[in-house]
Amino acid sequence: MPLPRRGTKQLFWLLLPAVFVAGCRAEPTAGPVPSAPALKPPTATVPIAPPQTTGLAPTWTQLPTLDPEDARALLMELEHTNKGCMLPCWWGITPGETTWEEARQFFATFAILEPGSTGTITIAGQTYPVHSYHVAYQDAGNVRDAATFYVREGVITEVSVGMDSTAQAFGIRELLRAHGVPKEVWINTFSAAGPSSRPEGFLPFRILVLYRDRGFMAFYDFEGHISEGTVVGCPEGVAPRIYSWSQDEASLWTDERVQLVSLGPDSSELKGLEQVSSWNVDDFYAAFTSGSEGACIETPSEKWSG
Repeated sequence: MPLPRRGTKQLFWLLLPAVFVAGCRAEPTAGPVPSAPALKPPTATVPIAPPQTTGLAPTWTQLPTLDPEDARALLMELEHTNKGCMLPCWWGITPGETTWEEARQFFATFAILEPGSTGTITIAGQTYPVHSYHVAYQDAGNVRDAATFYVREGVITEVSVGMDSTAQAFGIRELLRAHGVPKEVWINTFSAAGPSSRPEGFLPFRILVLYRDRGFMAFYDFEGHISEGTVVGCPEGVAPRIYSWSQDEASLWTDERVQLVSLGPDSSELKGLEQVSSWNVDDFYAAFTSGSEGACIETPSEKWSG
């Protein structure tokens, strides 16, 4: 059944196919992502089952649909435990290992499945068809975004997880404690002038925690505030968007693609932590994993445009 669309959620999910398009063309050794899109516009509606042309005919058996009480109990367990696995695995689904049939069988017991776009991706000179599928679920009468899966040759190779499904297990403190010091931290905000649509004294503040070598990143988007020429960001309690990918697509996640996936067509720029603050990644890790909750990061407003 088609999913209801709600406010900014609609823009977020509409941007995802475009983001995937812009990032997929890169060859593993080709460097920056070219401007030409790799994903071709869909020419037909994508069925929920993987196309027969992939050679993977459906073989799974539909499990019984859970009643609302059992479904809610399962969701609470998934949101708090991530089904016992570590990123890039999410809810038991690991990019590069889990097939779409396995994931579909699991989600069909409690979630809504919706087909997305179809296109191609080129890796080491070989072009493959790629299909995307969106998963959402009902919670207290509301439809909540779960994730979008990108499938190549029947296997999930990329996962984009929405903020509705990350609050319990992937707050910045929990993420860092579970996965250790990140390789990279990027920041995005604005100067004291800021966007005119924001309340006075408040600015968008984005923190990207990137474990590129492990195949995932978490993007925290919230309101910062201005204090004596400094923009202050306090990400405690913020649910991130999470992106994970298979190891054979690791080289596709260039700086350019990370920027595009995180901010979309936003004209502003993500900047390295050490470039715009007095912290390095070890300082960042220590600040948000030790001591009391409520840690904040500061960056001079002069480092940012309005």
